[in-house]
Amino acid sequence: PTRRSSDLVAFLNPRGDRSSAITAELSVFPMTAASARLAYRIFLEVDAETWYEMLIDAGDGGLLFRHNLYVSAGQARVWAQSPMVGSYDLVALPDGWLPAGGTVTTGNNTDAFLDANGNDKADTTTDPNMQNGRAYSASQVFDFPFGDGTLALDPRKYQPAAVTNLFYLINSAHDYYYGLGFTEAAGNFQTDNFGKGGTGNDAVLAEAQQASESNNASFAPTPEGIAPRIRMGLFTRSTSSLTDDLDSDYDGEVVFHEYGHGVSNRLVGALTSTSCLNKIQSGGMGEGWSDYFSISFYDNPVEGAYIAQNATRGVRRQSYEGYTYTYEDIGNAGYEVHNDGEIWAATLWDLRKSLGQAATDLLVIDGLKSTPCNPSMTDARDAILDRKST
Repeated sequence: PTRRSSDLVAFLNPRGDRSSAITAELSVFPMTAASARLAYRIFLEVDAETWYEMLIDAGDGGLLFRHNLYVSAGQARVWAQSPMVGSYDLVALPDGWLPAGGTVTTGNNTDAFLDANGNDKADTTTDPNMQNGRAYSASQVFDFPFGDGTLALDPRKYQPAAVTNLFYLINSAHDYYYGLGFTEAAGNFQTDNFGKGGTGNDAVLAEAQQASESNNASFAPTPEGIAPRIRMGLFTRSTSSLTDDLDSDYDGEVVFHEYGHGVSNRLVGALTSTSCLNKIQSGGMGEGWSDYFSISFYDNPVEGAYIAQNATRGVRRQSYEGYTYTYEDIGNAGYEVHNDGEIWAATLWDLRKSLGQAATDLLVIDGLKSTPCNPSMTDARDAILDRKST
């Protein structure tokens, strides 16, 4: 235990100093108006969305009570990873994603809207489930029909669902990277930083079905205090039929990848530079870091399987499980950043297999904070090794 009092014992949380200590104390838990049980009252912070209060029977060890301290606000029907994985589920939105009484897909971490004309502004539509280009629900239940090329439907006819899904995935990425240490003081993307450091006023501007990003998605990194922009496009699959098209707003790996560009640029750029990942190897590593974080979050070594409609290798040359290219192959495709970045992502994936996800994700984020501007792969490797040794 880290500390002990007559009533309470506190233990180090395995997640490290980013989580509160695990505490336990004896208490009395009422069962009925006339009876009670002696119980251990335990507080356990599990992740960015889960912090349990639990009452464990002191006699037989049975669970008497458990609830999550985080209060949810609103619901949304989403693809948590992609239409190739899982189902289209109605999920609770964690408290903080929507403001109190918020009815559109705008919150402290992102402003998600439709940009079907590609002018970087929210579109005006007549859809009753849209308001000023944002998905709208007076009841905070963002539950809209879904359609795309996997169902032989034109995704342009299902815009509220696309905007809602993008809002969900951007917030999920925010919380994931926050849990790894990309916090307010580290330069994260929030409108209000709640006095925890950083500048604020830089929630991600998230553009769904962005017309200028056909068969592509992009992220425009910005210095601390300036809102970055993510553009998520439609993928035509090289046909002229609109009912073949796919929507990257539903591909979690693509969203986490693009968001990762903002994280890596801010951390390597000391919150102010956006030019620290522009050289041959550093540009490749920018893509590699983004691939690594996206596949690590989903525990899926195939990057972008949905937009590629390829569950074997996704949008990359190979799956990262069993990847065969090595450091000697850098530049074998003319120093193309995605191909060279694969080699860095595969290296990190191999490290993850040795150390586990939690330890490796933290090491990679901490390493980014110590990585010099325009690093080589050996520079970035050394930054991770330095963090591992501390």
